[in-house]
Amino acid sequence: MSELRNSIALYIIQISLILLKIPYLSLGFGPEEDAWGHVYNIIEMYEQGHYIISRLPGHPSYEALMFLLFPLIKYPFVFNLFSAIAAAFAINEFYKLLRLINAKYALLWTMAFGLMPAFFLGSTYVIDYAFSIWWMLRSTRLLFQGRFVESGFSLGVATAFRITSFALVLPAILYLIKNKSAAKNHLSFLFTASLVAFLFYAPIIYTYGIDFFDYHKPPGSGFLKALYKFLPGALGLLGSLGFLAILFNVFYRSRNELKQIMNKPINMFFLVTSLLFFISYIRLPEKTAFAIPIFAYLYLCFAQIDIHKGRFLLVTLVVSIFIAGLQFVHPYRGCNPSAIALRGNVGGQTIEVAPLKGLYLSELEKRQNKVKFAECAFNTLKSFHDSKTVVICGWWYAQLKTMEWSSDQDLSPHLVYYLSQDELKHFLSEGYVIYHLEDLSAVNDRLKGTSLKDFSKPIQIDCP
Repeated sequence: MSELRNSIALYIIQISLILLKIPYLSLGFGPEEDAWGHVYNIIEMYEQGHYIISRLPGHPSYEALMFLLFPLIKYPFVFNLFSAIAAAFAINEFYKLLRLINAKYALLWTMAFGLMPAFFLGSTYVIDYAFSIWWMLRSTRLLFQGRFVESGFSLGVATAFRITSFALVLPAILYLIKNKSAAKNHLSFLFTASLVAFLFYAPIIYTYGIDFFDYHKPPGSGFLKALYKFLPGALGLLGSLGFLAILFNVFYRSRNELKQIMNKPINMFFLVTSLLFFISYIRLPEKTAFAIPIFAYLYLCFAQIDIHKGRFLLVTLVVSIFIAGLQFVHPYRGCNPSAIALRGNVGGQTIEVAPLKGLYLSELEKRQNKVKFAECAFNTLKSFHDSKTVVICGWWYAQLKTMEWSSDQDLSPHLVYYLSQDELKHFLSEGYVIYHLEDLSAVNDRLKGTSLKDFSKPIQIDCP
């Protein structure tokens, strides 16, 4: 009867979280340029008739899914719903793992994972985060159950969604060694994972060769921004405090007790996995969602430990997304100013701590503002009739190009992502006038080493 109650509670959690995501699912294809890049990528593939990588080093499973969904491209809700459903499957795998390792408060930990802001918000738009963590967690569960071929298959699929998932191989091999598992189990797991991943990446390797194995390397975001994305951005402000309290609780133990915890093969697996993804995050602290695997596997590790006031601390993780938000205020790339908030300026940006508005509402406002601005920018660009015009769009590029395609109306200006020095010289020599959205000329200068202040004009976007 207890197991039945837990199963019903799990279904309620999964359905409730999908319902909570509904307000997000109709707001375009998401807040990230990569999300709109996925969409514009399949438009380009359909128009050009051959495979085109969405971004290095490729996401073949997700690109294939997007390609299959192309007939529904004018319905963002459907695309976004797939991410929400993938998250529900990930939550199911997370709960199964908790039950497998005899965790305390399994349902509370599951809710904490499902409502982790990075994971919750990262599963409401066109991106692969929910898919990759779902298959990683599935691979982990099957590994612990001794189903090595199935585990390897799941890891291969996870890698095809996001190549960094293959890092799970190292903790898996260490786990098998620690358990003195037979060599054939090592080989069957590793061979299956590698083969499945290779089959998915084969079209990319065939098209691009070994050069596919690369990734976008933007300039460093700075320590404070990286720290924000890692803690308040990923867990919420209250959740960050709760997590730090849990962390202190775990490590404030006798050396022998801590050693016993860390020496368990499953805990070694969880900790090594978290460490590998933490190192990856440090190398490229670009997005909050990169922290999802770090905290998912730390949660699984900590869930086995008897934590002082553990139930109370878990509640802080659960409710963090709804209250006490630390957020960026901006008329078209951030949230709206809150009625009750502490507000300040950090690095030229307005930041607020709003006790009554968490990341759930602030992110919703942010996405509404971004959709509204993009529509205003598109309408402004429609008023340009000189084809000898170039507009630097930066992070708005894929969204505006998708809107252009969807409207069946070609814009007169030539939209570009950013301009290299050679491209700038070419356009100027051909008599083009250069414009830019927002302050993207400064961003272009930083990324491409140009000096646009004497060549590029800002576009005034009226967006009431």
